[in-house]
Amino acid sequence: MSKTNRIVKNMKSSGGRFFGLRTKNGSSYNAQFVSESSKYITIHDRNAGKHRKFAKTSLAGLKLGELNI
Repeated sequence: MSKTNRIVKNMKSSGGRFFGLRTKNGSSYNAQFVSESSKYITIHDRNAGKHRKFAKTSLAGLKLGELNI
């Protein structure tokens, strides 16, 4: 399983909890999973208070409790 697939799988199983999300351009977000399509994911950015859409290929890392990808 690729790193991107592991990130998306764990985001989907977060159960509405917030997690740390890093992107390849260096941005990091305190986020909550909203939805998924074949090439994109949508998160709720807790700090900015709005939804953001990312290509799955732009995801670099995830921190959810003890899990760190």
